[in-house]
This record gives sequence, structure tokens and C-alpha cells, in this order.
Amino acid sequence: MAYMWVEIQLWYDPAEYPELHVEHWRFWMNGRLIFWKWGLHAPLTSNAALTQRRKRKMAAVAARVVFISMNIATFGYNNFLHRLEYSGNTLLMWWRGLPGKTSAAGSASAGPTSGDLGGMCRRSKFEYKTRIHSALTPGRLDKNAYKNMTSLLVLLGALNPACKKPENRLSDLALARVRLDVTSQRPARKHWKGNLKAGVWKALVEDTRIRDLQATVEAQLRDSTYEIPRATAFDPKEATKSGYDPFKKADGSYTALAPDEGLPVDYDDVVAAQGDDDATSETVDEIIDMTGDQSQVVEGIPSGNNNDESSGSSSTASLLRKVNEKTPKTESK
Repeated sequence: MAYMWVEIQLWYDPAEYPELHVEHWRFWMNGRLIFWKWGLHAPLTSNAALTQRRKRKMAAVAARVVFISMNIATFGYNNFLHRLEYSGNTLLMWWRGLPGKTSAAGSASAGPTSGDLGGMCRRSKFEYKTRIHSALTPGRLDKNAYKNMTSLLVLLGALNPACKKPENRLSDLALARVRLDVTSQRPARKHWKGNLKAGVWKALVEDTRIRDLQATVEAQLRDSTYEIPRATAFDPKEATKSGYDPFKKADGSYTALAPDEGLPVDYDDVVAAQGDDDATSETVDEIIDMTGDQSQVVEGIPSGNNNDESSGSSSTASLLRKVNEKTPKTESK
């Protein structure tokens, strides 16, 4: 229940991106029990159980990085973030996977951490009961996790080409597409990148391996020879595993849903709709706000992890459709 799949909306059309979709389904079916247990964070009784849980956590984080890499390699960095934030369809992205509050990683983390259920019970009975009562509510366990995709990638170290744990960083192809967008002169939302002269952003920009691959990717995009990542074909036997939801319905349609019609508008189309190649980031932000951005705001930064049940996705779709009618149907691949 907490990490549902059937009849939940995506940030892309599965019919248009079937290979991305089958990898999404595999990631979700393989990982959602781990997501739930990690979010609940119940105490365990033995070191052996702790070791097994730790291994499963590491595998889930690595699988998420692979899936995010495929999204960025498919859509481009800016377009991927735009799709998540504009559609508001974020329930099929795992936003948690936080380091433990008392762990070495948690102590070193500049971002949110996760407390165990036992400690929560001792500290606050109300908080404990709230966690238990809402444990099966979609999106609730992820509510106080990473606020948007950029913060998730930065805090995980996924943008660092020299990350000491390769399984925790994006693929080279995805990093090349991130570098392509963050070094571009085209307008972008302010929170999509940090200071390119410091920290992980500087490491990404100055990495020669990624820079050279970016040049290759740019050339391929320019002459339409760029190929999006492929996936192993779906085998119906995969959906017979215990606890797995069907991949397709009896009529052949997908069990997860495409976004509302006309949503999300491609980010490049939003920029092009201005009719001004020299537009500033602030101007683009204004257009985004006009088209119905329903993201939560945390310290002035729009959140891509939108689990606010009150957000008006129908009005968002209507407004975005108006922009969509003015722009050609193009997709950065």
C-alpha cells in the first residue's frame, strides 16, 4: 500500500518510453519492500539481521542510482527534473534511503537522516504513533526525506565522477548529460545546479573524462544519432513473483498511468515559448509559475518530492496544456 504501482501516475508516457518503463517497474517491484522497511526503520534483534538489512539498503540505493541514470540519459538532466516537478507525479520515485542518525554516514551528512522506530518511541509517543498509523499511506514515509532530485544527487555523492563507491554515482553517460545542461547558457531553474566553482559541481565540470564524453553526446544530439539506454525485454514470468503487481492489464495497457494529457511540457519547449533566447533564469521561473507549478516550497526552493495531497494537478494540467499548444512536440533525447 505504501509504495503502490497500479493506477499511479508517472512523469512520462510508458507507451512512448517502454524500455525506461520496464526498468522502472523492475526497480519498484524489487525494491518497494526494502523502501518500506527502511522508512519504518523498526529495531532488529540480531547483528545478522542488521547486516542483511544493511546489504539490502545498499542494493536499493545502487538500483535507484541506475534508474535515475537511465532517466537522465533518456530525457536530459533539465528535462528530467522538469518532468518530476511539473507533473507532480512523484509517488513512483523513492525519495528516502537516508543514512541513520547515529551512523557514521549520518554524522557526516549535511542532509536529512533517519531515526529508528525504537528511539522515536522513547522520544515522542505522538511521533511514533503517527509513523505507525501512516506507514501504509502512499508517500507518507518519504515526506521528510530528500526534498528534490538535485539535493538527493548531491547528498548521495552521485554527481561526483570520482566517487569512491562507483555504485553510488550516476553513469558516465548521465553525468555527461548533467554537465551538458549545467554548463549551458540556456535558462534553468536556480535550484537545479550549485556553484560550478566549488564542491561536487566543480569536480563534475572539471572532470576530463566526462567533458570528453559530453562533447560526443552533444555531437550525437546535434545529428540525431544519440541513442537512449536500452533494457532487457519484459518477460511475463517476471510478474508472477510473489508481491509483484502486474506490468500490464488484460487489455494490454500499462498498469501505471501516463501523466495527464499535455503534461508535462518539455522544458526546452517552455524556454522556447518565450521567443527570446537571451531570457534569464528568473524569466523562466516566472513562466513556470504561470503554468501552474504545484511544488512545495522549502526555504524558497521548490520541492520535487511533492506529496501534498491538496495540490491541484488538474488545474496544472489545464494550464500546461495551453503552453503545450503553442510549442512543437519535441523531446530531448
